[in-house]
Amino acid sequence: MQLIKGIFVPKPTNHFIMKTKSYFILLVLLSCATIASSFAQTQSDYQKRLAKLCKVWGYIKYFHPQVNNCGVKWDSVLMATIPLVKNAQSNSDFNNSLLALFSAAGPVPVPGGPAPVIQPGYDINLHLSWFSDPDFNQQVKNELDTIRVRFRPGNNCYVVDNDYSSYPGNYGWLVFPGESSTNTSAAYPSEAARLLLMFRYWNIINYFNPNNDLMDQAWDSTLYQYTLRMANAANTIDYQLSFLEFVAKINDTHAFTATGTTNSYFGNYYPKFRVDYIENKTVVTHTYGNVAVNVGDVITKINGVDADTLRKNFGKYIAASNPASLNRDLNTMLIRGANNTTLALEIQNAGGTSTCSVARNMYAAAYYDSLYAIHGKPYYTLPGCNYGYVNMGLLQPNQVNAMYDSLKNKAAIVFDIRNYPNATAWDICNLMFPNKIQFSKLTVPSDQFPGVLDSYYLDSIGVDNNPAPYTGNVYIVVNQETQSQAEYSAMMLAQHPHAKTFGSQTAGADGNITELAPVLMPFYSYFSTLKVMYPNGTVAQRAGVIIDSVITPTISGTRAGRDEVLEAIVPCILTGISNNVQAEYSLAVFPNPVSNVLIVKGLLQGNRAVLKLTDLLGNRIWEKQIENSISIHETIPVQDLCNGSYLLTVEGARGVQLNKKIVVVHE
Repeated sequence: MQLIKGIFVPKPTNHFIMKTKSYFILLVLLSCATIASSFAQTQSDYQKRLAKLCKVWGYIKYFHPQVNNCGVKWDSVLMATIPLVKNAQSNSDFNNSLLALFSAAGPVPVPGGPAPVIQPGYDINLHLSWFSDPDFNQQVKNELDTIRVRFRPGNNCYVVDNDYSSYPGNYGWLVFPGESSTNTSAAYPSEAARLLLMFRYWNIINYFNPNNDLMDQAWDSTLYQYTLRMANAANTIDYQLSFLEFVAKINDTHAFTATGTTNSYFGNYYPKFRVDYIENKTVVTHTYGNVAVNVGDVITKINGVDADTLRKNFGKYIAASNPASLNRDLNTMLIRGANNTTLALEIQNAGGTSTCSVARNMYAAAYYDSLYAIHGKPYYTLPGCNYGYVNMGLLQPNQVNAMYDSLKNKAAIVFDIRNYPNATAWDICNLMFPNKIQFSKLTVPSDQFPGVLDSYYLDSIGVDNNPAPYTGNVYIVVNQETQSQAEYSAMMLAQHPHAKTFGSQTAGADGNITELAPVLMPFYSYFSTLKVMYPNGTVAQRAGVIIDSVITPTISGTRAGRDEVLEAIVPCILTGISNNVQAEYSLAVFPNPVSNVLIVKGLLQGNRAVLKLTDLLGNRIWEKQIENSISIHETIPVQDLCNGSYLLTVEGARGVQLNKKIVVVHE
């Protein structure tokens, strides 16, 4: 007996007899069928029968040993069967079309060993109660049950375990190599090909998605809901948007799906500003260059349509695990469009309600590079505090040791993961943790037994008996931008004995990502192959990571340029230090608040200093070195800065520094 991580499988036998497969019966039946749609069955009948056909075809595909070795052109069999189902004038005709599937697959060989024993709780997606559907005649039920009884786990040409070398660039747990895009790659293929693509996807998710139990709507219901939509799609965009809606039903932020056509339909250009969803409103949070909106403006209407209405209209096309990631992705969806088209905006701010027009003229790549880029240093001491700060989106693996050497004596280290890290958490935890500790429990789907788990895997981090662990506090900052590896990193760091997590709900897509190409051509699509849990079984998928203190931005804080989450964790960044450093220099700044030009005057006891203006995260905006002078007299232009709080820092000759809080306010 061979043990495959939770499944007992008999040793393979060599007496499986492969017979020549033929589906001439299908062709004969098809030639006798009327090609035009029959009115003998209603659309509701057709809808139900397509859903049942999908299940039968998919079950044979993965469980029949002469089909799951790609010995039968199974896609072609389905495409020949769909017209038979469409023109079935009775339930008897429908069952005959299903029996033709079994005939095309050929007889099921009798196995030479005992059936596998599945451990309790491992058959998470092996739900076969549909075998007893009253619309199936006894012969169809017998055929299904014969496959079930004679199935033995083994290699399957349609799905394989990913060894990360045979399929470079695909980082999912599973790979689906036995599929062909020949019939489905057209932007608007035939009805049978549209259904083929849908049936492929439904069965992949049905048997290999470990998070089916977390969907808002049962996957069976989604199949029934969309079969007729896919069959009757009137044109290219109707078909492709219907498929986007279908995929969105799996409630997985990793299940991003699009085509060149849908991207063009929604538009590939953006205005020079970014919005976020704050206090249930669409709020401008960043601008790039000259633009007619300001940070903190609330957008109430876009091209005459209420912003909340647009969120509801577009939301059905976005695969999202939870409201946080849905609204995050809607932020960009609301403002995208064709090149040089105009956004007519109604906005609200402290001055009331007004309107303005903004052009969409930034191509998607440039837009994300400009407005989502991370600036600043990967790690440093927060101004005025004995706290270290690590930007996980910037920190590189070769910087981890230097970072820790620099910050290991600080009272606390803030790990900002409101970004996507560079696979550094493993090395960080090995340096910081006192001992090895489990931080996650993962499901691993089987590639040899569809619907069954290969194993549950406990993942650990840290090293045993670390001689010099970090003894300070660990503060982890997360929000809706924290996704996948970022969430996994937060789960790791949260296992430090003095760790706390702050912020708001993360994206809820923690498991690794599996690519479905060319399975779904012309769509590029993905999904989470693993269910990620905490060691006690608490699920992170959809829910996001566990947060100790929920802190969310406010509109007023956004207008003031504040990082309210960071301020709540490290209030000293707003106060600076005052431990008798005034003896080295005196400093005056005015006006403060300032709108155009900040004037800085002071006297130095030494002959040099560094004067710099930064945001509250330490990102440098302006800097000047003062040499061979006993005085400071500088003017700093601030008219292009966003409203908000900044820090003016003077670093003296002996390394001491003074911070002054500067408030920029534009009328």
